[in-house]
Amino acid sequence: TSSASSCSSNTVPAPPPPPPIASPPPPPPPPASKSLTPPAPPPPVGMMPAPDGAMTIKRKVQTKYKLPSLNWIALKPNQVRGTLFNELDDDKLYKVIDFAEFEEMFKLPGSGGLLLTNGTHEVDGLTSQPSKRFK
Repeated sequence: TSSASSCSSNTVPAPPPPPPIASPPPPPPPPASKSLTPPAPPPPVGMMPAPDGAMTIKRKVQTKYKLPSLNWIALKPNQVRGTLFNELDDDKLYKVIDFAEFEEMFKLPGSGGLLLTNGTHEVDGLTSQPSKRFK
């Protein structure tokens, strides 16, 4: 039994657990206002002006005819800063450009063009021939 008592005297006590982490104090209450009515809500998103240098999302235009597609890469807002794209006002352009005439000029064959008796399409005096590869 003397060997058991000598082992227990050599053991080191375990360190105490670390103190609990204190949570930060809550934020201070808002200053008391003189009126009991809450502040007005912010304006709807569509009515808010865009911050300086920010681009607004453009609405998609619905066309009467199918138009040719354009291959393009969208520019990042910081790439158009200081260019005419940053200053364009779509609403002003819609009032100036005759989009009905634009669509008539650029509509794809088969989207309402005049079908001639020989099976070709004529759009504004231009005649388009069907592809010979798919006959």
